[in-house]
Amino acid sequence: MSASTTETDEASAELLRMALPMMSKHAADYTPQSYAVWYDYVRGANENLKTDIDSALKAHKKLSSTHTYDLYQRHIIDRAEQMLGKARNDIAHLVNELDGKLASAGDNARSFNDQLTDFGQKISGELKPEDLRQHVDQMASSAAQLGESMVQVRSELNASQDEIKRLTDELQRARDEALVDALTQVKNRKAYELALAQFLAESRRTGKPVSCIMFDIDHFKKINDEYGHLFGDQVIRAVAQAIKGNVKGRDLVARYGGEEFIVLLPDTKATGAVIVADHIRTAIERGRIKKRNSEESVGAITISGGVAEYNDKDSPQAFIERADRGLYQAKQSGRNRVCVV
Repeated sequence: MSASTTETDEASAELLRMALPMMSKHAADYTPQSYAVWYDYVRGANENLKTDIDSALKAHKKLSSTHTYDLYQRHIIDRAEQMLGKARNDIAHLVNELDGKLASAGDNARSFNDQLTDFGQKISGELKPEDLRQHVDQMASSAAQLGESMVQVRSELNASQDEIKRLTDELQRARDEALVDALTQVKNRKAYELALAQFLAESRRTGKPVSCIMFDIDHFKKINDEYGHLFGDQVIRAVAQAIKGNVKGRDLVARYGGEEFIVLLPDTKATGAVIVADHIRTAIERGRIKKRNSEESVGAITISGGVAEYNDKDSPQAFIERADRGLYQAKQSGRNRVCVV
């Protein structure tokens, strides 16, 4: 989507009216990510997104919430990266302008210094009163011009400082948005990939352990079918917060896919990761989630987990795949349990 392209309120409302039936038809969650995907699709400005969805529709596929989330990750989240790039470019442009203003102020100051030197030479000899008056008046005028110039530069510097602060804040917001999952407010897959690279590099350098836990909500499709996608979103959010509330320090929690989460645990061996994973699993099993606008409590929500500890012979992909195999074993063994590979 071009950053310069905007719609009127009427056009936006019409696009939304077109997007909502498609969201309902394809069982998409009513989340900000889903709105963004289908809004962009009917808008037709995001060509790669449109191509992906059209290919799925030609194959007679019904897009699931997980598929929609993946489309958001691939095609929509890039906007945050564009925001980052724009903010960086704006700051660079502003700094260049500021440098030019400072250089100009320096030139004016040097010119005034030259004039002072010249003035000193002119008044060093005997002068008629009228000639002295003329030189003094010229010097006073030059001093006034320099004063005005410096006042203007100071004003421009203050304005530039304010603008740099605004752009820096905008840059930080864009960076934060680029790394946070909109539904759950835990980190997203991009943030996980960055943290994984950092933690594994540290482990190879220091020899300290790194473990990961792969979680998946049990029978999530049944939850969606029985209680609806809005309640499914509520479950995803609750599970995310439960996981986040049971880790500490530099441990990172990220939404890996639709109802999947991953936890990276630096300075933690597999034995410790299993304890953390089982503590999280138990906390979620004991919790109860009530339907929105109702006191009705839904039966226990459970999760399964797979644990792996990094081996320096592993590639990052192999490391995560082992945790995924542990998750698969937990599912095959009856769910609501943790397995280590």
